[in-house]
Amino acid sequence: MGRLEYLLASAVLRVAGAIFGRMPLHADRVVLATARVPILEGNLAAIYGAIVARHPDRPVVLLLEPYSYGFTGKLRYLVRLIRGMYHLRTAGLFVVDNAYLPIHVAPHRPGTTVVQVWHAVGCLKRFGLDALTPPADPERRFLHRYYDYVVC
Repeated sequence: MGRLEYLLASAVLRVAGAIFGRMPLHADRVVLATARVPILEGNLAAIYGAIVARHPDRPVVLLLEPYSYGFTGKLRYLVRLIRGMYHLRTAGLFVVDNAYLPIHVAPHRPGTTVVQVWHAVGCLKRFGLDALTPPADPERRFLHRYYDYVVC
């Protein structure tokens, strides 16, 4: 994601987040989101299975929306991110398995818990000052902000 693309998308998401933040909070709703793959797999699949087994009546929303390339693909992706912002501002629990732009553009509202599920413990060894090549802008400024918990 380039700088201009990030600035435009984050501005749109901040406005949408301000609007959606006035809507009722659904504290029992769980959202599982990924921008990596279009299918439920790995950690999110395991979490989903555990939720359904232990709490079959709990509403679970799946946002399985990989990043798209090309102009129309990016516009469709922005619309999906706006939907993701709606769920971030109205759900009680929001779980991601990778960077997810709606989380990183602004703090989430009180009453919502955001959990990042790391897909590899080895990533923590490369986190922070240990990284030889830090991410470039804009990722350097926003990546991995506003999590309440990180689970490995």
